[in-house]
This record gives sequence, C-alpha cells and structure tokens, in this order.
Amino acid sequence: MELKVLNSGSKANGYVLQNDTEAIVIECGCPVSDCLQAVNFQSSKIVACLVSHEHGDHAKHIEKYMEYMPVYCSKGTAEAITYKSKRRPTVLRCFQKLVAGNFVIQTFDTQHDSAEPFGFVIEHPEIGKLLFATDTYYIKYKFDNLTNVMIECNYDKDILNENVYNGLLHPVVQERTIRSHMEIDTTIKTLKDNDASHLNQVVLLHLSGNNASPEEFQKRVSLAIGKCVSVAHKGLNLIVNKTPF
Repeated sequence: MELKVLNSGSKANGYVLQNDTEAIVIECGCPVSDCLQAVNFQSSKIVACLVSHEHGDHAKHIEKYMEYMPVYCSKGTAEAITYKSKRRPTVLRCFQKLVAGNFVIQTFDTQHDSAEPFGFVIEHPEIGKLLFATDTYYIKYKFDNLTNVMIECNYDKDILNENVYNGLLHPVVQERTIRSHMEIDTTIKTLKDNDASHLNQVVLLHLSGNNASPEEFQKRVSLAIGKCVSVAHKGLNLIVNKTPF
C-alpha cells in the first residue's frame, strides 16, 4: 500500500493511504484538489476520511472533503467547527471501531489544546496495524503488534529554549508548544514503550519549522529504535506494508 503525504506541519496536514481499489484519507488541512489528485481523481475509492481535531491545519477544508467522501471525527471536533452548509461529519466515540472497506479503524484520545482530539489505529490486510498520532504531547496508551507508525515529532526542547532566549520565539508560544505538541525525546520514549517486534517503519509528523531539524530528528530516532525512519513532507511517497518487502 502507498502512503502519500499531501503536507505535514503547522500550515497544513494531509495523508492518503491507498492501493489500486481503496483509499483512506487522514486530515482535511490541504485543499481537496490535492487529495483528489493523489487518488487520480477516483474519489469513489476513498472509503473514509479521518480528522484528528478541529484546528485549521487539520480541518480547514472539511466541508469540501465531505462533498467527495465520508468524513469522521469526534463529537467535540464536529461541534467545534463552524460550517457554512448543512452537511456534517459522522461522529465517532472514543475507542469506537469503524469498518470502512478493508480498513478497520479504532479511535483513542490524545492530549492537545482542542475540544476532543483523536488518534487512530488503522488495520488493513496489506499494512498490518498502523498507529497515527499527531498534535499530542504524549500518548497514554501502549499498542501491540504495530507494523507502521506515523507519529508527531514536533520540536527539540533545546532548540525551543534557544529560540526563546534569542528572542525568536515568545514565551507564551513556548508554553503552548510544550502543552500541546510532542518533543523528540517523548517521541522516542513512546516508540520504545510500545511493542516494536513487528515494526517496519516510522514516519515522523508535524515537525516545527523553527524548532526542529528534519535530518537530525531522522538520525536520532532511527539510532534510538533501530528501525527505518522517514520525515513526512509535502510530496513524500512511501510503501507501507505489513512486511518490509
């Protein structure tokens, strides 16, 4: 199965997992035209779009997405969005399982400054079990038999502190970052705390433009966990399968 990154970061987020017959979309932060192009304008193959929370870089274009595909999110997220039309996303409960095509998705709660943010465990015969977690400063659950992980790795505390010291970042923004985003050491600890016996690869999400170093983050995480690690960026395409080959 192919993973296409439409974008990843504070400006916009969007991801597409697809094979020849079906696709699942995660986040509505990118224009729907980008999403449709990623599936070669075969919108009928999209069985679900999952939205983690209501912030604009993740949900800005949700109404346009609902015109082309079924969209799912938490009750809190759905109620926190301002709509122009009568169409609404389908609400999921925490720990609810959703079957969409051959995908089985389970929600779980994450830790962010939004109404009711969700992470997702996505299972499929081709990919095994994939963990998706973004915009959360930690994950309070552990997961077994993960084959692929897409996880936030937003900032390095030393870079963050240095930017504040040099006047490049306001202390208020520093506090908000700490209380709502995952620091690289927390990302590494989270990966180590989970069952990695079947893990093929990790994709680092939502890196800060000013408080992160993509090359350094990729090296540090790869060295720490001994697995293939990629950094999500606009245009990245990866093969995401149950087995390494």
